[in-house]
Amino acid sequence: MRIIDAHTHYYPGEWVALIEREAPKHGAKVGRDGNDSVTFALGGLSATFSREYDDLEHRIAYMDGVGVDMHVLSLMAPLVDWAPAAFALDLAQTYNDASARACERYPARFAGMAVVPMHEPALAVRELDRVKNHAGMCGLIEDMRKNGMEVNVLTKAQRETFRKQVAPVWKEWESKLPPKWIDRARQAVS
Repeated sequence: MRIIDAHTHYYPGEWVALIEREAPKHGAKVGRDGNDSVTFALGGLSATFSREYDDLEHRIAYMDGVGVDMHVLSLMAPLVDWAPAAFALDLAQTYNDASARACERYPARFAGMAVVPMHEPALAVRELDRVKNHAGMCGLIEDMRKNGMEVNVLTKAQRETFRKQVAPVWKEWESKLPPKWIDRARQAVS
């Protein structure tokens, strides 16, 4: 029996380099910790981008050591929805392309979850259309935040507006990348 870990995180080096170079222009505090890992902070979001999240050979050795055959790669916080439209799209494209390259290089070991800028539905649909045939992409991971707030803390009217905004993305998503993986959704989406 194949063992697939469907909740593994991946910070590709080129994505981290883009964060390091451009995120400060958009209000994020970016630095380095004592291990020389890039750090990110903006509002309530924070992350440390440790190198082991990018080192595919290290990851495969770890997988072999614990008996896991495949990882489904997904981006985790801060994802892309904190960023202005053009930068969010650039972040999504950089991540999706790197994830697809990992899947192409090790097709038996990795599958990928695409990420799109859900706070910009037209750009999200465009990116879904672009990645639908990327190697190894098996679904979409979505951050259920709007303007940095968890959707489940919005008022009922705000949640309904959010649902209407993302409905075109979900419709496109179902036709292009059928599996849905909604991270942080909690009771926000019914």
